[in-house]
Amino acid sequence: MIPSDVTCIGESAFYGCSGLSSIAIPNNVTTIRKRAFVNCSSLTSITIPNSVTTIEGGAFGGCSALTSILIPNSVTSIRSGTFYGCNSLTSVTIPNNVTSIEATAFGCSGLISITIPNSVTNIEATAFQNCSNLTTIIVEEGNPKYDSRNNCNAIIETSSNTLIAGCKATIIPNSVTNIGESAFAECSSLSSITIPNSVTEIGYGGFRNCRNLTSVIIGNSMVFIRNGAFVDCSDLTDIYCYTEDAVATDLYVFEDNLIGNITLHVPAVSINAYETTEPWSQFKEIVALTDSDPNPTGMKIIELKRLEKVNVYNFKGCRLSAAHKGMNIIQTSDGKTKKVIVK
Repeated sequence: MIPSDVTCIGESAFYGCSGLSSIAIPNNVTTIRKRAFVNCSSLTSITIPNSVTTIEGGAFGGCSALTSILIPNSVTSIRSGTFYGCNSLTSVTIPNNVTSIEATAFGCSGLISITIPNSVTNIEATAFQNCSNLTTIIVEEGNPKYDSRNNCNAIIETSSNTLIAGCKATIIPNSVTNIGESAFAECSSLSSITIPNSVTEIGYGGFRNCRNLTSVIIGNSMVFIRNGAFVDCSDLTDIYCYTEDAVATDLYVFEDNLIGNITLHVPAVSINAYETTEPWSQFKEIVALTDSDPNPTGMKIIELKRLEKVNVYNFKGCRLSAAHKGMNIIQTSDGKTKKVIVK
């Protein structure tokens, strides 16, 4: 038991106390120092009173059995590594007084959902790194800096349209223009991703160490991919890139010993451009995109003649006498409707 007159839990005070299963912090404590409870691997619950205003970096790092924690309203910043390795945490409530979430604050592989309150105005890169099972990310409406528009399960910096944190359930909105630094880093549950036509850049380490990522669809506006964007993506086998000009990159976008496992699918007119540009020239093979390949719009690309026996409508619902090139709505013989792109 911690004495009631204690005002500070010192740096590394309970470091590595593997037999500690629960603890109550008395009401006089105002500060929990760095690494105070690091690697307390049997700690399942902890009570933090509202008297605590500061929890320093790494305070609960490696508390792998911790299943729940209540962050008091008195705390305004979640420091670097505070909950990194707390892999039994499935959800965390961030209080409304928190304004900043620092790098690697949450590295919890069991974390399923997170809600960012209106008070948070600073989220550093890698804040949610290694949250591989995260499926729900919500930014509360009215946040002055961030949003999760269209329930996309991501955190987007509103002013720059940069996606700064995503998860395995993220659907990148068409309004996003940049994938931020380490936005999907160590999301080992991510198996595929579609990057829409609006995105022009993938930041440093954007998909680093997404070990189960097998395919990536890149829209037609990509301009630059930065270092480490796809490093350690050991299962990556196919990239479908709709950008006709060979996309510019830094020198170390892909792992050297893995790049030879990837097939690059590009517009037929662009094959030569990619074959003569690194790192694309080092891929296993470069082939022409086909009508059956997945594309950033999610719509099927078909020939005009294949629409001769279906009803065709424009996007106002008016029936057309014939399909036109571009996007159409078709009604099949079973009464179902779907959007298609006509060549």
